Amino acid sequence: VRRLRVATGEWDRHLVFLVSAALCTLAFALVLVHGSPEITHPYYLRSFYDFQAASLLDGHLDVPAQAVHGEAFFFHGKAYGYFGIVPALLRLPFVLCDVGFGHLTDAFMIVEYFGCLLFATLILDFAGSMVGGPDSRPRPWAVVVLLANLGLGSTLFFVSSRGFVYHEAVVSGLCFALGAAYFSLRYLAAPGQRWWIGALVC
Repeated sequence: VRRLRVATGEWDRHLVFLVSAALCTLAFALVLVHGSPEITHPYYLRSFYDFQAASLLDGHLDVPAQAVHGEAFFFHGKAYGYFGIVPALLRLPFVLCDVGFGHLTDAFMIVEYFGCLLFATLILDFAGSMVGGPDSRPRPWAVVVLLANLGLGSTLFFVSSRGFVYHEAVVSGLCFALGAAYFSLRYLAAPGQRWWIGALVC
């Protein structure tokens, strides 16, 4: 009976997270696409990472000037962007398979936004177990409050106002920062395990 109650409690917690995160992500997505799946923002601001991925596959860092326009740095006649390359690395399989070139920003931002919510909840969950013991977990209302504040009441939600390179850089960086924090905390609590690998990847 106790095991059944524990299993039921676990399922309830997961359900609370999934419903809350889904609602937040839906709101984020609706604002991001402005109620329409059609691209409405300047093309070059949405496709830089696709061009960067294509350049990486060709073995260089410079991109066509039209990929970055007024944001370009020019060196020996070649154009470079000043944005980190991680989102471009994530696009490599898509560019390699010629899938969605120039149309991936919204999808990546939505997935990374959900990743932020997931890692934040995992950090809260882990903190609860550290404070109250291994079997202690945050109450469902705490998860709802966390996701409502992070997902809808913070700067994270603001980046949905426009789906382009600057905002994707923010949400991508935050997703991996939260992931690195979670895995680092797990490693500090259990140095004998391999949580450090997740932190290193993030």
